[in-house]
Amino acid sequence: VIVPRLTESYSSQQDPPDQDVPYCTLKSFPAVIEHTIQWARDKFESAFTQKPQLYNKFWSTHRSPSVALEKLEAGGNLEGVIQVSKMLTTLPLNWSQCVSIARAKFEKFFNHKARNLLHKFPLTTKLKNGSLFWQSPKRPPRPLDFDPSNQAYKQKQSHTD
Repeated sequence: VIVPRLTESYSSQQDPPDQDVPYCTLKSFPAVIEHTIQWARDKFESAFTQKPQLYNKFWSTHRSPSVALEKLEAGGNLEGVIQVSKMLTTLPLNWSQCVSIARAKFEKFFNHKARNLLHKFPLTTKLKNGSLFWQSPKRPPRPLDFDPSNQAYKQKQSHTD
């Protein structure tokens, strides 16, 4: 209830600043270190919290593959079946496969996505007003090529052996 000259109206109050970083900034244009940290947190949470929870929920609902298959054959809807089947087909069975998956993720996140973004928006791309697309705070990505002789890569691998 607003009482004139006694209470504040909504328009006289300031909303607290939004602390969330827009998804598009995290996905393609992280300009400050906080963006890259949040991007890494999101990837970590997806891989080690959200996907395992989905997997566990699916198998607690459908006790065995045969039960899930029967439900599918009967025309039932299996929530999460696509994600779970993808997890099962990419599940590493040994250390070598873990390293291969990590290597593929390196290429995806630090090489292919950067190259794709530069393909879509070359360094010479201009906005409608004539200014360059890649200008502060947006910086062009630099694709990384995996170099097994790089000491940083060797050090990471030796810590996981």
